[in-house]
Amino acid sequence: MKPITRYGRRVARMIERGHLPVAKGQQLLNEGLSIVADQVTVVERDEYSAYLDAAKRRIPRDADDAPTVALALASDCGIW
Repeated sequence: MKPITRYGRRVARMIERGHLPVAKGQQLLNEGLSIVADQVTVVERDEYSAYLDAAKRRIPRDADDAPTVALALASDCGIW
């Protein structure tokens, strides 16, 4: 059994407070992370970096969102 990771802080708190047995918490965390891993595609920065300047111009108030917008531009996808 893998130890609870930083992604499992909420699960760890539930275990500490006695709301969830350790084994069940670990199982739920592993299942959740597995679902995410199956559904998420990690895209390297070099695949969308050419669109970062355009993305920053489109959302001048929040530069932290520029990579998401750049990826949408590079993929010709909308953001929901």
